Amino acid sequence: MKSTKAFTLIELLVVVLIIGILAAVALPKYQVAVAKSRLGSVMSQVASLKQAAEAHYLANGAYENDMSTLDIQFDGCDPTQNYWCKTPKIIFDIWTSSSRDWDVNATLYDNGVVMNCYGMFLDHSNKPGVTYCGARADSPVANQVCKSLGGTTYTTANCLSSPPANQACNIYELP
Repeated sequence: MKSTKAFTLIELLVVVLIIGILAAVALPKYQVAVAKSRLGSVMSQVASLKQAAEAHYLANGAYENDMSTLDIQFDGCDPTQNYWCKTPKIIFDIWTSSSRDWDVNATLYDNGVVMNCYGMFLDHSNKPGVTYCGARADSPVANQVCKSLGGTTYTTANCLSSPPANQACNIYELP
């Protein structure tokens, strides 16, 4: 009788089980890495927006909500939208109202829902030099991204532009 070499059903099940365990461990780390890289891609753009706002302040003695007056443009954005510039997955904006203090930020969306934001307070605000990361309170991945940047929670706020309205967000101050 000729013997054939093949895997038994138990051996195949063990291999499938091991692959499943590895995938369950790796997937959350992969999701955080992807979200962190998306946030990282806008951090330099927010810094450039801050520099443009500071240059405008030096030239005119005041900050401006209207981004079209700043010497900066973002690919895919319509600068005539005044204080914000929207692409399919990112909104850049500048806030100079006293109720929110003065900051520039970028908000990242995933399937139309706010996930993370990154911002910098302007030099003549009440919090000069402070940078922050925002995360939807109900998203473990978004919160892990902010924590991985060294963020410490300092407040909870509403993500005003995210569906559903007034979704809670955790705001992390970054080092």
